[in-house]
Amino acid sequence: MCPFLREAKVRSCRRAAMRKLIPAALDTIAEERCATPAFADCPVYQQNDEGDSECQPSCPLLSEQLMQYCSASSITHFVPYSEAVLTRCGTSAHRYCDLYLGMNPSEPDQESQDNIVIPERLRYSRNHWWIDESEDGLCHIGIDGFLARLLGSVDRVDFASQPGITRPIAILTTQGTEWQMVFPERVRVKSCNVRLKSKPAKLTAGPYSVGWLFEAEQKPGLADSFMDARAAQEWMDQDVRQLNQRLQDANPGYAADGGMFVQGLLSMLDRNEALGIFNDFCAPRAAQGGKY
Repeated sequence: MCPFLREAKVRSCRRAAMRKLIPAALDTIAEERCATPAFADCPVYQQNDEGDSECQPSCPLLSEQLMQYCSASSITHFVPYSEAVLTRCGTSAHRYCDLYLGMNPSEPDQESQDNIVIPERLRYSRNHWWIDESEDGLCHIGIDGFLARLLGSVDRVDFASQPGITRPIAILTTQGTEWQMVFPERVRVKSCNVRLKSKPAKLTAGPYSVGWLFEAEQKPGLADSFMDARAAQEWMDQDVRQLNQRLQDANPGYAADGGMFVQGLLSMLDRNEALGIFNDFCAPRAAQGGKY
């Protein structure tokens, strides 16, 4: 559950033309008309008289509910307590909320000059997806730092997969070229990160956080088909070396001696060269180790 989730008892009038939710503060309740016999003078009560006001200490139209809200948000939005579990705040999904990440940053997303970040909590596929499983049965899916560096700035993010049991597919557009990323396993997709449609730059700026792509239900043994961080680091280092060698042979200006290939490499290469690299490193067959 999100640490910024708070509870509040909220009061409102059931017959008011505009329903306004007011947090009930113990030090002000005694001063409210609705909570004292003075409610009998309220025009709203007089138009909706539901009984003998002389026998009631507070207005019968007064409604109280237990609500929850996000204390990190600049705008307070109350959610009924009974529905809170249905929101991202009540599940592990809160770890991928923009507000939570902004106030509680975790591992860095960006690679250094000589290394691509591999967060230890995640597991990785060989075609450069990551998956984050949680105890409440949810998992989040996205692309890793290697693919984020290959793509550079992304102009558009589209989702080819709808909720249901499927292989999640994301179509990422850079400078007019579409790159189709296919997750190597079938999962029950619950939702997509639709915020990326309006802010696609988040995909590569924060690939392990705000740039997540899909939320899905876990299934037994799913994580077993993915590499842990240690194995993924070895695989990633191998991919970087092989890609650099490939570039040294064909395009020396885009490789670094002992370092990283240039950011946004796919957009700088000839289309056929770029497709060859993408297919060898990021296509579904690469997930099985089949490339080159």
